[in-house]
Amino acid sequence: MLGRYDTPRMAVDLPDEMPARWLEQVRVLVEGLLARSSQETRRHFDVVAEGLRSDVRLIAEGHSLLTDKLDRFQDEVRREFRRVDRRLSS
Repeated sequence: MLGRYDTPRMAVDLPDEMPARWLEQVRVLVEGLLARSSQETRRHFDVVAEGLRSDVRLIAEGHSLLTDKLDRFQDEVRREFRRVDRRLSS
């Protein structure tokens, strides 16, 4: 004979001879596996996120260096144009 066991997420039909103690052990086992899996996923996510933060920092540093280099180049071009303007004005 089948009995109906309702859980918050699903209903399962199991034989009446299935002891409640065994079902509780299975539930505890499954919850433990899910908790461990969740923890592993969280650790993996944290490692990936830290790697991304590191990559973003490197990109920001590179951007800053390029901005400084571009500023120096623009200053050099301005100085050169002024020098050429002075030569042409003479």
